[in-house]
Amino acid sequence: MKIQLCHWEQNGYNDSDFYTAWYEEETDHIGADCVWTTRGVMTGDPTDKVGVRVNAADPILVKAYEALEKYIRKALLDDYTRRHTEPDVEDLRVGMTCETTRKVKCANRADKCPKCNGTGFWVNPKNPADKRECFGCKGRGANKSGGWLQIPTGTVIIVDSWDSYGKFYSNGYNRPNRGNTTVSGKLVNGTVVTVKLENLKQAGDPPMEADFREKAHALACAGQFQAATGVKCAWLSEHYAPCPQSFKDQIPLSV
Repeated sequence: MKIQLCHWEQNGYNDSDFYTAWYEEETDHIGADCVWTTRGVMTGDPTDKVGVRVNAADPILVKAYEALEKYIRKALLDDYTRRHTEPDVEDLRVGMTCETTRKVKCANRADKCPKCNGTGFWVNPKNPADKRECFGCKGRGANKSGGWLQIPTGTVIIVDSWDSYGKFYSNGYNRPNRGNTTVSGKLVNGTVVTVKLENLKQAGDPPMEADFREKAHALACAGQFQAATGVKCAWLSEHYAPCPQSFKDQIPLSV
């Protein structure tokens, strides 16, 4: 059995396509079909293939929401795993613990920066809350190079700052990323080093699917089925599948 879930319009430059999301019980799959378009005449009745509408008491709705929960949980896992194994510039934060993913050669910053005394920050003497990156060392805490340092795979680095190099454009043609960003931080012995972001991952074990059960269940209750179809959607026109109370009361699905 196939049921209808929601409906939306996808606007193009000159034309619009109208989609209806559906859930198929036999395959436990959520998908979408174009039911009407301004591009030309559609033969037959496209609404025939997108299923039927059911009321909120129909048990198949619970299965549809469970399928949505599984989709969301996997999407969260994939996103957080990527952030763990291949953190990008937007994932970086001061104090973040990273590990090298390969043996790397980097500059050893030997001497403390005299302008910030190795802290990496300039503090306004009249306003301690006014804390900025030191312009002398660019937040590295050290200026002079102490030669080259060989760092083995798995070396822990505590992030202090990062800097992206290259020319960036407002239209997004080029932007800071793993390939053009260097990270400055301290080793466990206090040595200050600078390493390319593409050679780092977050320290510790990667996330597991079970970590996202509660979050996925809460998000699934919102019934945003269009997100699981792979079809772009700016906003919904209609929603035919209200979340059953029995699903809201469920314990989040086990893996």
